[in-house]
Amino acid sequence: MPDPTSTTPSAPAAPAARRPWLAPWSACASSPVLAFWLPYIPPVAGVGFLSGFAVGSRARGKRFLAENAHRLPTTQGGWYVYHQEKKSAMIRSGARSGVRMGLRFGAALGGWIAALQLVAQVSHGGGHWGEAGAAGTLTGLGWALLQRLPWRLARRAVGYGGAFGLTTGLLLDTASYVHGISVKDGVTPVDAIWCPIDVAAWAPSLSAWLLPAAVTPSTNHGPGDVDHVPRSPR
Repeated sequence: MPDPTSTTPSAPAAPAARRPWLAPWSACASSPVLAFWLPYIPPVAGVGFLSGFAVGSRARGKRFLAENAHRLPTTQGGWYVYHQEKKSAMIRSGARSGVRMGLRFGAALGGWIAALQLVAQVSHGGGHWGEAGAAGTLTGLGWALLQRLPWRLARRAVGYGGAFGLTTGLLLDTASYVHGISVKDGVTPVDAIWCPIDVAAWAPSLSAWLLPAAVTPSTNHGPGDVDHVPRSPR
């Protein structure tokens, strides 16, 4: 409790201290996961836009040809108008498809980042590839539930999400191990790749199972007779 007779002004309390419900948001704001991955959302959305634009414009061009196959122009001016209308229709359809695909790509990556942040807060781990794989699986499951996909497509979405998370996590962990420092923050030293089992403890048993001891061939002399030369069978 501050001293009422003191003339020194007290420092204002932190927002998280004044409002306890802001503590999780403050932790997220300073999270290395968000700081590393959020800048990748615009490029990924741009890739989705280009992909959607290419697919949508190509599909609209084929549909335009099918719709106007029975009324092809017969003059040079008619062909000029025909091609101009075709290009305009392809651009409009490609732009709409590109925006939709870009939003989907950005939303998918944003969902994966949110799931990765959630998994990191729950597991209190070191941001290894296991957390990335779990976040990818959760993202695929959430996408399947959001789109109300049938079982076959939902299983494929979950598998693709988990594969994406595992691949991304393994690549980042391998790069960090090669450089000896985390590529995410550039500060944390990395001297090994995370493994869910203790390899050092299991190594003797595994080597004994994979490389069994050589069996000494039996001879026709007694076990105590070391210097005795075995006789040839008669």
